[in-house]
Amino acid sequence: EAYLLLGKARYFDQRFFPALEAFNYILHKYPASSTINHAQIWREKTNIRLQNNKLAIKNLKRVLKAETLKAQDRADANAMLAQAYINLKYPDSAIVPIRTAAEFTDNNDEKGRYYYIQGQLYNLLEKRDSANYAFDEIIELNRKTPREYLVNAQIEKYRNFNFVNDPTAKSLSD
Repeated sequence: EAYLLLGKARYFDQRFFPALEAFNYILHKYPASSTINHAQIWREKTNIRLQNNKLAIKNLKRVLKAETLKAQDRADANAMLAQAYINLKYPDSAIVPIRTAAEFTDNNDEKGRYYYIQGQLYNLLEKRDSANYAFDEIIELNRKTPREYLVNAQIEKYRNFNFVNDPTAKSLSD
């Protein structure tokens, strides 16, 4: 656990190569450790910051196949997988992992963030109905999620409103 903490400290200091060394040390010297999955996820998080997105995707998919992952670790791994796809400019591939991350996390702040990112990805792909569904998920969380996500979700939902094709909009203008 000390090496995991050391790796995280180096990561947050933006010293990514030394952080990668600490995570790799855990993976090679302590393969039976209880924090092995956590160390793998943080290693791939570091790889993403080092622009090794394809390597991170390959390793994260392998990590996600493990049945011993805790729910929060599964959420973190899926969020990192989505980030790698976004970095590689594959927003359509990032949607499923970010949705899965939102479903597995118990932290409502993260849940709101992940649903908001999902809505943004759908907007980028011009799928307004799906984006509105993601924004509705945030609105349902109400005060359980940060106010910033709630207000921006409502704004994005209003932006996606189609005044031309919506029958309620025509009845309001009559």
